[in-house]
Amino acid sequence: MKPLTPKTLNNILKCLRETHFLTPKKQTGHPPLLDSPAQQRLKFFIKENNKNRRLCSKKIVTTWTAQTKQPISCNTIRRNLKKVGLTACIPHRKPAMTEAHYQAQLEWAYEHENWIERKWKRVLFSDESTFTQF
Repeated sequence: MKPLTPKTLNNILKCLRETHFLTPKKQTGHPPLLDSPAQQRLKFFIKENNKNRRLCSKKIVTTWTAQTKQPISCNTIRRNLKKVGLTACIPHRKPAMTEAHYQAQLEWAYEHENWIERKWKRVLFSDESTFTQF
């Protein structure tokens, strides 16, 4: 523990003389728009279905304002979602298959349609992603 400086000690004694408490007064300023229960309702609203999970903050604001009749900004929504553990991320776009891809798959299927079951058990199908196993 660090030793107290004379200035800090004087501030503590002054606070004790004026308020008879060692803790400082409550901070002044605007109270938060969303308290803890409202933050939990916002989290539930986002997580209740996949459509809401993909909404941008502007659309969340419009739907939240329509439901609660409480005007709120995009920054407030983002800040409160971050407080409850939800952060924004942009999903990676999966490239669409071209006609050449479909044709290559079809040719591969025709080439291997007569394989026996033992050979098929050695095949690992994936969703066109490249990865290393082991």
